[in-house]
Amino acid sequence: MPSSLSWKRSIRGRVRAAQLAAAAPVLQRLDDDAVTRARIFLDQRETAATDPVSAHELKVFSQFGEDGILDFLLRHAAQPVPRTFVEFGVEDYRESNTRLLCELGGWRGLIIDGGSAHLRFAKRRKLSTHRGLRAVQSFLTTDNIASVIEAHAPAGPLGILSVDVDGVDHWLSQAITARPAIVVSECNPYFGSTLAVSIPDEPAFDRLAAHPSGVYYGASVTALHDLWTGRGYRLVGVSSEGLNLFFVRDDHCHPSWGLSVAEAYVAPSFSPSLGPAGVPLAHLPRCEALAPARDLPLVNTRTGARLRVADVLDEVDA
Repeated sequence: MPSSLSWKRSIRGRVRAAQLAAAAPVLQRLDDDAVTRARIFLDQRETAATDPVSAHELKVFSQFGEDGILDFLLRHAAQPVPRTFVEFGVEDYRESNTRLLCELGGWRGLIIDGGSAHLRFAKRRKLSTHRGLRAVQSFLTTDNIASVIEAHAPAGPLGILSVDVDGVDHWLSQAITARPAIVVSECNPYFGSTLAVSIPDEPAFDRLAAHPSGVYYGASVTALHDLWTGRGYRLVGVSSEGLNLFFVRDDHCHPSWGLSVAEAYVAPSFSPSLGPAGVPLAHLPRCEALAPARDLPLVNTRTGARLRVADVLDEVDA
């Protein structure tokens, strides 16, 4: 016979499921309304190619203003960008960089995550049947990412690649063989603007398990700049909170686009957790924000040398 506690949990689970089912039609209408409003706004707004990308941020389904930045880049690219995308690390896909494009229609895309929530969401929103979206469940590693993308991505040239796994982003990006016109890549701005570093390539990396502060993850702006510019891309902007980098392949770049790391770097304005005395990490010097993770390993992405966070604390605020 089930215990009283397990019985109560079962009841709570059923109540929660019933509440979500009852709310589903309302959420669908809210999403439909958001798409309609975004379509009207984007059709009417005026932009100039020489504007900084962060001036055109718009959040509809993206975490910050990536929806608006992608629209800006698509408008002013030197040649039409293929209307295809690949995004991985999407969790349930509710909040993502490519969802607005998918919802607006006319795009074909692939989303990948190790969980299954995105499969259910895509089915519920009919994104797979009505919007040309393919949702795949796969735990990506440097050994399989190229083959997974090749097997499931839309046919033809790739327009947009969005990378956000809160971990081994640099190593996964390095293993990708596709050449998208636009790349959106999350960085770790707490590593500063001068260091070329990343966490090591650990396939099972979990950001909060690695360190509860959430500040130890990903790669620096310089590491990702090295990677993508070495493949024929230009860094064209950074979102205003300092988190997402936007690269455009040379043949799609407007003549006015192109920034150095020093020109583009934005200090973090978001705080994954609180520091000492409850102070948000973004309010601390970066060396203090990273200090609790001082014993964790890093890799110099230019030399391959193994480091510890403690070895670079004096340089992250440079």
